Amino acid sequence: SGNYDVYAMNPDGSGVTDLTNNAADDASAAWSPDGTKIAFSSGRSGNFDIWVMNADGTGLDQLTHKSAFDAFPAWSPDGTKIAFESTRSGNYDVYSMNADGTGVVQLTKKPQTDELPTWSPDGSLIAFDSNRGGSYDLYTIHADGSHVVQITKNAAADFEPRWSPDGATFAFVSTRSAGYQIWTIGTNAKGAAQVTADPSDNLDPTWSPDGTQLAFDSDRTGTFQIYTIAPDGSGTTEITSAGDVNELPNWVGDASAAAPLGAPARAMTRRTGPAWTGAVVEASSRVERT
Repeated sequence: SGNYDVYAMNPDGSGVTDLTNNAADDASAAWSPDGTKIAFSSGRSGNFDIWVMNADGTGLDQLTHKSAFDAFPAWSPDGTKIAFESTRSGNYDVYSMNADGTGVVQLTKKPQTDELPTWSPDGSLIAFDSNRGGSYDLYTIHADGSHVVQITKNAAADFEPRWSPDGATFAFVSTRSAGYQIWTIGTNAKGAAQVTADPSDNLDPTWSPDGTQLAFDSDRTGTFQIYTIAPDGSGTTEITSAGDVNELPNWVGDASAAAPLGAPARAMTRRTGPAWTGAVVEASSRVERT
């Protein structure tokens, strides 16, 4: 059908379930900390807004209603807040809101792009990437919007930060070497290390709950599929192999079993058909980092 839907599956790739099954594009899914809800972005209202649903796809609720691009939701560790990116200020900025859509607060206010937020495990900080320094780098900000700290300072593009469960490490994507590769760096800005080395595009890292694996998507076989890898770069495993595009993984629950309440343990976005449309145009076009 050429659109993206949100799917869930077990960590080994089994039990794939289409949760949204809508003619519009549904993408950038994020599990709530307790595994009962999934926030995602959708074009079903005419432009891209943040929605939330139960883990089985029922109980849809639209959280944002602006004529702007609202996407890439990220739950706070206690499940009470959702950070997201939005163009409602005229460029990409990071916002937060209560989990029911109330209390929207703009956290970043620079004229450059600030995007792709992720919470620290203790909920005190939000990491994001920004080109406010010229190239894309990783930054953190207090959850109230104060005290921005630059983490990476590199001529290459560093983006898509993801906090490790123990709070000590960021996984991120960088152009420091050939193609788009997954890297890690300490949250103290020390010890950058390359994780993937395949000369394809490797994007969208997400940590397993126990911190022993990273899921990511890669087009190394011709279409984007989901893989897992150890943070030291060993043990790459292809999880999906369908002809469709499978990308933007998000992990929840015990890494070795199904998530709480019977929900599969990883959400992903799958595109069927040939078209790049809607939110995915935004997601894919902003990968071209310099």
